Amino acid sequence: MSGVPGLNVRLDEWMSQRLPSLEMTPKAMLESNDPGTLFLLERLVHSIATLRAPTHPQLVRYIVQQRVEGMYDEGVSLEFIGGPQTGEGRTPEDRQRWMDTRNAYFGDRTPQQFFESSEVDVPCLSSISAHLDAIDEGAFS
Repeated sequence: MSGVPGLNVRLDEWMSQRLPSLEMTPKAMLESNDPGTLFLLERLVHSIATLRAPTHPQLVRYIVQQRVEGMYDEGVSLEFIGGPQTGEGRTPEDRQRWMDTRNAYFGDRTPQQFFESSEVDVPCLSSISAHLDAIDEGAFS
């Protein structure tokens, strides 16, 4: 079972540990129907992912890909990673066109090439994840 970054415990143990700064366990947060609580848990997982990019690059790249695709589909502005602004086309065809366009934020590759490469560019991955964190925090809206 995977360890949790920064904690010397297994994932199931971490899920049942009370997180003092959040006043609940990750398991309780996951079972919550409160959007704010679920958002906090998501942010925590994303922050852990950013920190663990050097040691778990394939997993973190998958998390980042899911974030990018989710934000794209939700209409969030992705201009800070070379994506569409709010209000621009968001059809599946538009997303594929963007995924197939060279992008300096993805190491001058296309996002599709970045996510499908056999090797992970860890500095680039960490940078993209940090940019997504900033977008989530409203710095670029």
